[in-house]
Formats: sequence, C-alpha cells, structure tokens
Amino acid sequence: MVKVDISKVINGKVPDPVLQAEDIVFLPSNPMKAAIKNGGISTLLGIASILILAIQQ
Repeated sequence: MVKVDISKVINGKVPDPVLQAEDIVFLPSNPMKAAIKNGGISTLLGIASILILAIQQ
C-alpha cells in the first residue's frame, strides 16, 4: 500500500503517483460530509438534535 498526500500532489510539492493496470485507488472521505451527502437534510437534522440533547444534559 502506498499513501499519497493529495494536497502535496495538487500543490506540485511531490510528483503525481504512477498507476499501473489493476491498481486500486482508495479515497477516504470525511465521515460527517459523507453522512450529510448520503442522507441529506434529514441526517443533518438528526445530528443537530443529538448535539442539542447532549448539550442540555
């Protein structure tokens, strides 16, 4: 496994990684962004209500 700091690639600080046939590229995502994107506004409201309940206790 090779980890690549994509921000360094984008900024030209490291060369682009060379991919070979049958390589697998895994792009992890931010869990909060993924939840909001996949669940839409209902997920956002659910998260907000949980946070409000946690603060009140």
